[in-house]
Amino acid sequence: MAETPLLQVYRQHLADADFHRAKLQLDAIEQAHASKGEFENLIAHERERLERLGVVLSPAHYHHEQLSTTRDETSPIERQRLGSQHDWYMNAELEECLARQWGHASLNTISTKLQTLLVLGNNFSLSTGVFRPISHYLNFLYHLGGIRLCSVQLKVDASPKTIDDLLENHDIVVINGLQQICNVIHLADAVKRRTQQRPVHGYLHETRWILDRLPEDQKQRIRAILPSLNVLLCCDRQIDDFAAYGCPRSQTIIHNPTLRCSPLTATARQSRSGRRAGQILMSGTVKERKGIAFFNTCAEAMRSEGFEFHWAGQRRERTISPSPAVIHHGHLQQGPLQTLMRQSDIFFLSSLEDTFPLAAVEAYLNGCKLLLPRSTGLIDVMEGRQGVLVYEEHRLDCVAPQLRQLVHEPAPTLQQRNAIARTLGLEAFLNRLHDPLLTSLSIKETVDQPQEPTIAVIAHLYYTDLGFELLRQLEAVGGPRTDLYITLPIHKVSPESIHKLQSMLKERFRYVQLLPVSNRGMDIGPFFEVVRDLLKNQAPSTDLLLKIHMKKSLRVSGARKGRRWRQGLLEGLLGDRCNVNSILKTFADTPDLGLLAPKTFLMTRSRRDQHEGSNDELVTSLLKRHNLPHDPDRPFVRGTMFWARSRMLLPDLAAVPLPASDDFEMGHASDGSLAHAYERLLSYLPQRHHPVHAHHADASSC
Repeated sequence: MAETPLLQVYRQHLADADFHRAKLQLDAIEQAHASKGEFENLIAHERERLERLGVVLSPAHYHHEQLSTTRDETSPIERQRLGSQHDWYMNAELEECLARQWGHASLNTISTKLQTLLVLGNNFSLSTGVFRPISHYLNFLYHLGGIRLCSVQLKVDASPKTIDDLLENHDIVVINGLQQICNVIHLADAVKRRTQQRPVHGYLHETRWILDRLPEDQKQRIRAILPSLNVLLCCDRQIDDFAAYGCPRSQTIIHNPTLRCSPLTATARQSRSGRRAGQILMSGTVKERKGIAFFNTCAEAMRSEGFEFHWAGQRRERTISPSPAVIHHGHLQQGPLQTLMRQSDIFFLSSLEDTFPLAAVEAYLNGCKLLLPRSTGLIDVMEGRQGVLVYEEHRLDCVAPQLRQLVHEPAPTLQQRNAIARTLGLEAFLNRLHDPLLTSLSIKETVDQPQEPTIAVIAHLYYTDLGFELLRQLEAVGGPRTDLYITLPIHKVSPESIHKLQSMLKERFRYVQLLPVSNRGMDIGPFFEVVRDLLKNQAPSTDLLLKIHMKKSLRVSGARKGRRWRQGLLEGLLGDRCNVNSILKTFADTPDLGLLAPKTFLMTRSRRDQHEGSNDELVTSLLKRHNLPHDPDRPFVRGTMFWARSRMLLPDLAAVPLPASDDFEMGHASDGSLAHAYERLLSYLPQRHHPVHAHHADASSC
């Protein structure tokens, strides 16, 4: 493998013992080379090296420029995005939000009952358009865990029954923007029927400039639906803009979110030529609404004064283009756009209509001064701040004096930029959006719902960089009837990391125990350390047991296959509250059932067993000790993750002396080891009286 420049920087950070920067550099390497298979194992092994050096509970940071969607020409749904397709990014700011949310959670809040959320909208693009703000929220909910997420664009002729069923199957419904409202023929009537029992929210981004240009039939659809909606707005002036269309049930101003700017790397600081006085920037798609004609006029008139006008954004229409007086950069990804902002002096928002343009906020956070039109909702939070001027009309004689003045004004200070980052940052936005959604939430109660079983979750976290992934999965099973036991390798944890984990978990479970263990027997040895506690009288008794671990399989299967196994097992056993409730119902409906596992991970003999039989001798010995007949058709769970009925596993284990930690091999164990023999036995014992239930997680129902 070539020693790339990024790898050279990473190794230098290691040599300097700067492990935090090494971790960030490794994140950058993974982002740059994610599609190259030869890097996967190297990155996985280097993450394990960093854990041994003390970088624990720190997930990989990444940012996807695009997310996948699914389409079906025969369906009434034009496109949709499900579950993990909402995974946009993970960064330090999101980590902080998640840690606070998990740490402040309450076992009995309404949020623990929330199972499904639906967003209706058009244009799922993340780079521009009205879907970007709500995508921050969906990304947060995905990483928070527990909730089944669905984003849908309905076809204009979707039937009333299709829409009714879709709305009925979700606890929270948000219509994002006006496009679905204006175009889907039967949506308004379906919303009226839904709101007789449960609310529907409309997250509206448009202003009068858009509303005035709509055809009359679309205006009529807005009038038909608005009185049924709990409306979420980007800025105060929208209240007046929508007033002529009806009175909604409620109105909440939530603004739009922006992320913190990433700090400059040392290389970037050295290569920067500095901020260029008189460099004017606008960012957005090249189109009429963004004020391209007006921007061209200003550029042509003021170029002779030493101003240099730049536009970053894609051109979609041949007839609309930047003037030769404008330097057009085309569409820029996040990194290059941020660099351009840091080189520019002034961000000039030329838009004829732009409700709450985040590009202007991001420019300010990157140190640009702002020239804003009076027509934008940003005025609500930006007017009067250092480095911000406002022009009243889209005329050259209104803008030119402001640009000439602004070029001599001081730029916003770091303190002022941080104040905006707090006001419009991710956490503030999540609070403004999350609270009204949950406040209006009413969960349908099932008639004669039986008492939920008590659960013991036993999780082994050897790879601590997967800690946030584990916490996301645990959200699906958290609650006042669940106990959590997490084992961690003693050589990778510290009192600080134990305290951090404990603080994020203690409010979400009835009982939490974090247990440092020696690195013996892979996930099996630590499992028996917890079983010893469960068999003591002082440990809370439970009806069901869930065994999971954060598998990577670096030495046997490689990083890619190990990730597929881990995700497949965890999504099948946890995934979201809908899936967990389905599993609990299966146990309730089948009193003799002892074991449940994902169907695709059940097998009678591994390929290696079929050829070598290396586990047969130890497995046969364990079966005899537990008085369980050999059955060649009895399956076991590959990966040793499963749900079991406690009374059908723990008494059988306790009937003979439990294996001690020293009985297991140090580190990774090969086939033929005691750990692999117990991998089979733990699946066999709960099947003594009833075969395993091969579970299939159904993403379409809840």
